[in-house]
Amino acid sequence: MIVKVDFKCIRCYYFNQGDFVYCFCTINDKGKLEIHWFESERINTKNTHGTGCTLSSAIAAYLARGFKIKDAVRKAKKFIDKAINEGANYQLGKGNGPVHHFYGFGKEKY
Repeated sequence: MIVKVDFKCIRCYYFNQGDFVYCFCTINDKGKLEIHWFESERINTKNTHGTGCTLSSAIAAYLARGFKIKDAVRKAKKFIDKAINEGANYQLGKGNGPVHHFYGFGKEKY
């Protein structure tokens, strides 16, 4: 399957402000720059290893399923927030642990 996308570049930036995490994504669509803001509650965990790769993979997966870019990013952000929350209390080895990538496997459709 070949998926045609109609944008050039997505960049997502995160910053913490108190109890919230703010994410803004810039989408360069044929020379037109769009900025979209996403806000979520900060999850107190050190298990955030792989969040960037997971977010970009989720965006690609939603694009492949036919979602428009803004909706794909919104759904991917919701997915990664839930994956961080579900993996927050796991202790795997030493240091920062991974998010729970498979929290909804077999339970719900995305």
